[in-house]
Amino acid sequence: MTDYNQIHFASKPSPARHPSRFETIARLYGLEVKPFDTAKILELGCSTGDNLLPIACLYPDTKCVGIDAAANQIQEGKKNSELLQLKNIHWEAKSFAEADFGPEKFDYIICHGIFSWIDQNVRMQLFQLAAQSLGPQGVFFISFNCNPGWEFRKVLIDFINRRIPENLDASARILKARDLCNFLEEALVDSTEPYGLGLKKEAENAKTQSDSYIYHEILNQQADATSFADFIKIAERFGFSFLADARFERVLSRRLQALHLSTQAQETLAAFASDFEALESLLDYAFPTTLRSSLLVFKQEINRSIDPQRIKDLYLSGAFRLCSPGRDLKKSGMLEFETPAGQILEVDSFPRKAFLLTLGENYPCSLAFDQSVSAINSRFAYNLATDELDDLCRFALGLFSQKLLEILPRHLPLKSEVSDRPHVFTFARLQAKKQSWVTNIRNEYVNLDPFQLELIQLCNGENTISDMTSHILAVATQKLHPSSGMENLEEDEEVRTDIEEACRENIRIFAESSLIVGGSSNYVR
Repeated sequence: MTDYNQIHFASKPSPARHPSRFETIARLYGLEVKPFDTAKILELGCSTGDNLLPIACLYPDTKCVGIDAAANQIQEGKKNSELLQLKNIHWEAKSFAEADFGPEKFDYIICHGIFSWIDQNVRMQLFQLAAQSLGPQGVFFISFNCNPGWEFRKVLIDFINRRIPENLDASARILKARDLCNFLEEALVDSTEPYGLGLKKEAENAKTQSDSYIYHEILNQQADATSFADFIKIAERFGFSFLADARFERVLSRRLQALHLSTQAQETLAAFASDFEALESLLDYAFPTTLRSSLLVFKQEINRSIDPQRIKDLYLSGAFRLCSPGRDLKKSGMLEFETPAGQILEVDSFPRKAFLLTLGENYPCSLAFDQSVSAINSRFAYNLATDELDDLCRFALGLFSQKLLEILPRHLPLKSEVSDRPHVFTFARLQAKKQSWVTNIRNEYVNLDPFQLELIQLCNGENTISDMTSHILAVATQKLHPSSGMENLEEDEEVRTDIEEACRENIRIFAESSLIVGGSSNYVR
């Protein structure tokens, strides 16, 4: 087993691991759960708190608790929470067996990247602690490596670990692992067989990952995988039911894939999938995944049919750009909208066109469903009919299942316009002091270039853009060698104008990247 005290496992953020996603999915299934922004949140195996700290930072009415057996990582988490002046987060350096919260119950429990890296006894301790600590209407997020999709990664791990001595130091082992990934990628470059293609894909993926990923994921021989069926048996032993995958695109996409099967294949599927869990298990073989991000609740009957009407009580956010600005949306015919990933959506109905345009113009901020409807009716002198509203609900749910739109339980504390004193939330500024990517308000990671890493430190809500320009010019002047003849850089008006324009442009990028804090002053840190 790798030493988490030696190398911190730097897991990048994901919206699927945020309590706002848990609340959204629970509400889509008709469950009553605690609003995430006032909830008690426990993370089991929290490491240095990279997942908990932004929650505590942005939502001061939450109570966050993190436990981890690696004492030095807990210590770093404490240090960071003190730097951020957080009063709503608590840390415990304890194992799952040692932790005991008594009568206290949590609304959301998070456990990512732990289950598949611990032995069977510790897994039972983990589930026992979760069952004791989760409130009756709580949601438990737990991820695990999933068979059969994980099998190719297992082959890669076995191939690498058989060839690297364990007595080497961590950096040497990581370097040799990368060499072996490069070898496999080259050796399998012309492979057309499923085995070669699968192993080549794993090697290509591994070589692009961070050192901490290589060390803890690839060089950790204790890591293994579990089938969905076996995982559900464990969950049921402790009184849990499976709600859904937090990566919601998996919930509907695999159903859509199954719908394209022949009638005979669908009949076979129905014959062997007598219940929801059996269906999920069977689909893992037909459409495999390497990782499951499961949401569990205490044992209850769950209506698996999602009513799109529930979207009317939620908030929507999506970055859609009309490819042909100025076109009359009410005219018949297709219009194209582009997503940030370059995907093109062709839309023919006026309500859908107006819906995407309204969301896109409001991005990165969110709109309540009824706010989007009011905006459409007001702007276009229109009155959306009941059947059109119902169609928009179904449309939004479909976009959510394709990761093209985010459905949220409430507004995010975001600001879209660039003010003269922009405020990037404090946790992202803290991250930028030590790494090249930061966590945004959507719990996504944003890569920054060297200029942006310097600029983001200055976006504290107090500095004006003119102040930032002066600071960057002063830093640049200090770095220049006297022989360069540019010691009066700060006095060069043309250079100053260029730097100020660069500051404005990059702060606009920060806003589009959901890094600028806005909304209720309650959230501003």
